[in-house]
Amino acid sequence: SSVRSRRNQKGWDGHQSNTKGTDRSTGCKGTNVGKSVLGDLLCLCVVTLEKNDAKPCGFDTTNVKTHGWTAIINSHQKNAWETTKAECGKQPQQKLSAAAIRAALAGFDAALKGTTAADIAADIGAFLGEHSAQTCGATNDPAKCVDYSEVLNLKGAGNNQLTWYNKMAAAADAIEELQSYIWQAQAIEAILKRLATDSDVLYEALTVSEAEQTQKAVQSKADKQDCDRHNTNETCTTGDCKWEGKDGKKECKPKEGEGQTNITAETGAGAAGGAGATVWGSHFNDKEKCKKMNEGKEKPVCVWKK
Repeated sequence: SSVRSRRNQKGWDGHQSNTKGTDRSTGCKGTNVGKSVLGDLLCLCVVTLEKNDAKPCGFDTTNVKTHGWTAIINSHQKNAWETTKAECGKQPQQKLSAAAIRAALAGFDAALKGTTAADIAADIGAFLGEHSAQTCGATNDPAKCVDYSEVLNLKGAGNNQLTWYNKMAAAADAIEELQSYIWQAQAIEAILKRLATDSDVLYEALTVSEAEQTQKAVQSKADKQDCDRHNTNETCTTGDCKWEGKDGKKECKPKEGEGQTNITAETGAGAAGGAGATVWGSHFNDKEKCKKMNEGKEKPVCVWKK
């Protein structure tokens, strides 16, 4: 129960990080290693009773150095890990990313060593640290290492199960996959924003066009009403109207062309009695009001003519 109560402490979940074996030499080779970063670091760095005056990683583990290797379990393992973690924390830290993880794994690959003269079938073939006489933790010997010969399948029995390494590589893959989803989401968001902007522009254009068509229709109706007031050729042709016949009957109708396309506000004779003043009234006889009508429009809807 005392072990399980520590499960939630950061960096240690209450489980043993490695198999101790009968001594450090056997516990730090074969399939006993590669299970966790913590277990391999203990093999490499922890100072124990067997050789308590040597610091293989450059720091002391004073809270466990009075104990032998096989006793570094439970609370002793936790204490050794807390010391090791604190020392590792003094090194430059990188922001977690797929690139940072891969760089760390590449650093591990580069740090691995091999012995060219050794018989790999019987001796050490790939290790981290320093070995002594082909062993990684002989009593009274300062040389400490982790023998990965078997887990890296150099001896044909480990099935390449360097567990913590494989999990870190998988984490890097997962981060890259997540990042690709984030980029896709950002691209879709940019497209949606652009579509929203385009739709706003289109709506404004359609609104202006609709207003222009409505005003043209009002203008045309007003011009017709004004021309309908004239019943002789002489009075019809003095304004923006023309005298034409249809079905043997002469009528006064609005002229086609410039008189039907622009809404105008006139001064002088037009304001006094012309078509502009008669149709539109004082609203279009005011220059400032005419300007107001054009505010916010891409095309003018009121043209002031002097």
